[in-house]
This record gives sequence, structure tokens and C-alpha cells, in this order.
Amino acid sequence: MNRRYWKRNSVYEGAFTALLMLVGLFIGARASDAKETLGRIDDNDILEAVEEDLRTDNAVPEHQIYVEVRGGIVTLSGTSNTLLGKRRAQRLIESLRGVRGVVNRVTVPRTNRTDGEILSDVKDVLRDDQVADLAELKLELQDGVATLSGVVDSFAERELTDHAVAGVRGVVDIDNRITVNQTQSRSDAEILPEIERRLASSPWLTSDSINVNVENGSVTLTGVVGSVQEKSLARVLSWVTGVRTVDNRQLEVAQWRDQPHRRDSLVVMRNDTQLKRAVEDSLLYDPRVRHAQITVHVRYGAVSLFGTVRTLSAKRAAEQDAKDTLGVRRVRNHLKVEPTEFLDDVAITEWANKVFLRDAVLSEFDVQVTTRFGKVFLSGKVNSVYAKDRAAELIANIPGALDLYNGIEVESTWQPKLDAEIVEDVRRRLRWSPLLDADRIKVSVDDGLVTLEGVVDTPQEREAATRHARQGGARRVVDQLRVRNGRVAPAGLTATLIVEQDTYELDAAQSGDKFRQALRAARKGFNYGHLPPAPKVDLTFKLQNAGDEPVKVRLGHDSGGFEFVLAGEGAEHIRIRRPFAADLNLGSLVTIEPGEEYSIPIESLEYGFRGKSDRWYWTEPGEYTLHVTLSWPTDVSGIYGEFSVTATSDTLTVLEADGENR
Repeated sequence: MNRRYWKRNSVYEGAFTALLMLVGLFIGARASDAKETLGRIDDNDILEAVEEDLRTDNAVPEHQIYVEVRGGIVTLSGTSNTLLGKRRAQRLIESLRGVRGVVNRVTVPRTNRTDGEILSDVKDVLRDDQVADLAELKLELQDGVATLSGVVDSFAERELTDHAVAGVRGVVDIDNRITVNQTQSRSDAEILPEIERRLASSPWLTSDSINVNVENGSVTLTGVVGSVQEKSLARVLSWVTGVRTVDNRQLEVAQWRDQPHRRDSLVVMRNDTQLKRAVEDSLLYDPRVRHAQITVHVRYGAVSLFGTVRTLSAKRAAEQDAKDTLGVRRVRNHLKVEPTEFLDDVAITEWANKVFLRDAVLSEFDVQVTTRFGKVFLSGKVNSVYAKDRAAELIANIPGALDLYNGIEVESTWQPKLDAEIVEDVRRRLRWSPLLDADRIKVSVDDGLVTLEGVVDTPQEREAATRHARQGGARRVVDQLRVRNGRVAPAGLTATLIVEQDTYELDAAQSGDKFRQALRAARKGFNYGHLPPAPKVDLTFKLQNAGDEPVKVRLGHDSGGFEFVLAGEGAEHIRIRRPFAADLNLGSLVTIEPGEEYSIPIESLEYGFRGKSDRWYWTEPGEYTLHVTLSWPTDVSGIYGEFSVTATSDTLTVLEADGENR
């Protein structure tokens, strides 16, 4: 049975998103430069991106790892003090655009711990783990290499068990021979749509389509994905009940800078009933919450979780599962932890200290633990956000821990850089991420303060963009990105941005560093009275109805309107707190019949949205592109969100005032 899934029509969310974030199967991409010429990505560019990625991640021993790139295949060699560090280095690189595969030859040296000591800790870790069943597993350890065998109920349980063992101090490698129970038989016709739903709804897959074939429970995936990370994720998401094998070797990793395979949008519109079912399905697949009694309430896209769970880990997992459901705008976690065994505060503190001592990452740091009425308080310093999050992960698994305050400080690694260097580095990282469309994100810097503006499709993209900004050298990040979650084009309606005039002359009074500084000062002081008008343009935004039904479009509405993003080195943006006059001149409701068109002239780089007026300026000669989005509230019963159509112009060339390029 063979079928192709389409991302934009899905009403389900992939259930393993939070789970995979925990075990490290995918991480937001961080990167260096990518030249803007079309074609295959050069190995030297990839090498520079990989080295920069490793250098800026304190959880990876960059100075001990050597990198070689040939034909998009990255080979790592050298040493890592921990197995988790070795794996993290690989996952970071797999998230980069253009990387076709990773050969990880990094070795983990033996510690002074004996195999007996390590094996004892491995057994303790699995005995304490809320997912693993030690009685069903066979463990062997020789020269620091752990061999795991036995039968578990799901692929997720297999991976979580592997992750738990990898964190034990002294484990240098794992031979995972654990098999998944295949006693439950399902037909190919049952398996195929379930895989399609999970692939189609994952916010971490950027490809527009993947082909899924199921024959006698064996799954084969073909098509194109944006990164090796996505290739691995597609395989993991395909492990549903009844699947015997998953083959993702025929999934091709795109090596082209312009990513023609990339989906147009991850946004979908759902009513509360659909969202409730999607969240419940997500919880059903997570083995960390299998014993929980959880009730899901949804109102206008806001999810509330009620009920009881056995551990703090289950409470945190349930919240993350809900957040990673496409269409959810916020989560309120009202779950109560009711442990199966009671531990007093002293016992919880002792347990936490024991857990940190045997952990490969936290054993290097002095983390202080205190417990009051079941709530654990952590303090101390670590060298990375990864280590801080690792501490929270370990505490959440302790029986009897009811809540957590993570007050651990991450040692600052920020180094002063010129604003121009920060802008360049942040833009480079955005371009290397297959998750993001860098052209839709505007980056500006003022004294190390990075401001991000523009539009992204999901909260995951927004989080990734802010992370890239920090990694690019930001002292602090101001996130002004708008999430298009819940906005989609009506069936059959498309938009085209026609360039009537493609060459413009720069206004000498609106160019150079002085003008840019004046704009930034106006932004800070909300002083818009003396700002010059936005540059004039001659474009046409054309709506075309290729569907079978009339489409109603609201124009000039105070809850919708136009939104521009100007992409180019000299692009500057400013928001003016007053209504956009042009909105008031547009018809409030336009009906476009099947086969008809409706054109709207765009005469300047000023636009209106939600009762505000925004302007873009080009402040230096060069090439620019304009992204225009028209959105309006939907009136479909039971559906919240907005309709939206987007179009991008061809290149707009801006010349010096004398008519010549600089």
C-alpha cells in the first residue's frame, strides 16, 4: 500500500515531538554562513558551518573533535568525555542544511570506574526509571560498553531506555539489541493512515511530501527531506503499532540552497474538538504518561490539562506533548503529582545527590539541592543550557518529587562583538536551518540587542529563531516575530505579487548609517512625528480564484490586513501606532468568483495590520524582495484563526541617487 501525505491538510500532531527532544534525536539547527548562489552547497561551506556549530555549543568538546566533509558527508573523529557529548555533536550536525550524512568515529575514553561499578549504576538507573522495566531487560557490560537486550512494548520505550543508560558515568558505548513486541497484528490499511497523520502533522518536518509504502507491516519511506535530522525523525514517527521494520534509506536529503521541496506552510485551522483529539492521541503514544489519568479541555486553541500523574516527569511530558501539537496556542498545566510511594524531603534530596553523582554530565558540576514539602530547589552553576536542562530531567524522574524550581545559573559565554558582525552571524545561522525561511525574518542589532521581526509558521520556528540569535552573539534578544499558527489560504485562492516597476532610485535623505540610526532612535523613543514617508513602489497584489466556489475576502478590517517583510541588507522596519489610512479606502468585503481575479495596487512600503501602520525603508543600494501577506478573520463556524495568502516579488533593484549602483 503506497500513498503520499500532504502536510497542510492534517489535523493530527506527531506524538513523539517532546519525546525526541528528550532523547536528543533532533535539535534546533545552529549554523554559520551559506552563500546565496543557487546550486549544490559546497563542502567548504558545510565544514565552516559544522565547526561554528560545535564551537558555540558548550555541551560539546569542540576542541577534541576533528571534522572532514566530502560530498556532503561529514566525518567526525577525536574524543568526547561522555557518550552523551558524542551523540549531541552528531545531532547538531545532522540538523544543518546540506549535510547528507554523518559518520561518527568519535571515541569515548574509559574512566577509572570498574565495569562492576558502572553496571551497578546502570541497573539503578533503569530500576529508578519511570519507563524502563528492568525485569524485562538483560544487561551486560564489558570495557565500558553496555549491551542491552530484551523485549519492550514500543519503539519509544526502546529509545528512552537507551538514553537512560547513555547518561551513566563510565558508559562509553551501547550495543542496543532490544526488540519491540510484535504480538499485536494490524493490516497495512490500518498502519498507513496512522503513519501519514504523524508525519504530516510534525512541525519539525519541512518537506512538503514524503511517500509512504507499507507491505506486510514493513514501511519504506521515499522522497526529499530538509536534513539528516528530519530523515531520522521520519523513521521514528513511522514506528506505529503493528510495524515490523522501517526503511528510510531512500529518503533523499536536499542539497540545494533554494530548497524547492520545502512546504509552503505548516499552518492549519482546527476547531477545539479536533485539537482535543490530537492532544489526546499525542498523550496516548508517550510511554511516560501511560499510567496517567489526564483530562484535556480546549477552548479557542488554549489547552488545559487536568488529572493526576505518578511523577513530575509525566507532568512535564504531558505539557510538552500538548505544546507540540500543531494549532495549540498555549497550555495550562493543572496536573497534580500523586506518587505511588512517599519520600520525605531528606530522602528526595539524598536521591537527587546520588543521581547527579552517577550522571555523566552533572557529576562535573557542584549543584546544590534542597527540598521543601516535596518541591525541589536547584542552585549552582553549569557551563551550558543543556546541563541545566539535564538536571531538571533527572530530578523529574525521582519518585516523590512533586515540583521543581531550577535556579541553576548558566555561565555566560557572551563576548562583545560589533553590531554588524552580530547581524551577519545571526543571518548566517538562520539561512543554514532547514526549519526556517530566513527571507521572512528581519534582523536588526543595536548595541548587542538583537530584534527579530517578521512571520514564522509555528511556535517551534519562533523558538529556533531566537535560539539562533543568541548563538549568533546577541547580548539579549527582542522577539517580535508573529506566528501564523491557525492561518491558511481558502481552497483555490492564490496570490501573485506583480512587479510593475523593478528599478528604483534611493532617496539621499533616506540612506546611510545616519538615517538608520535615526530610525532606531525613533523606535526606542516612539517618536514618529518627523519620519519621512515610506519609499514609493509600483506593484500589484493579484488574487486569483482557481477553485469551484466563490471566495469572500475581507479587506481593511481592523483584525486583519496587509503585512510586508522587506528582505535585503539595507532593509529597516518601524511600527507606527496609528491606523493605516489605505485600509479605510479598501472595500470591507470582496467576493471573487471561480475563475476571476481581484487586483490591489501597492504604491508604497507602508502597510496596515490590526489597526496599526508599519513602514519599511531601503537605506542603501542593492537588491531587495518584498513578501506580502493579506490576512482576514474567518467566519467559518467553530473555526478560530485567520485566512491568509502570501506572495513574494521578483527582485527590486535600488540604485544610488545618481542612478548608479554603489
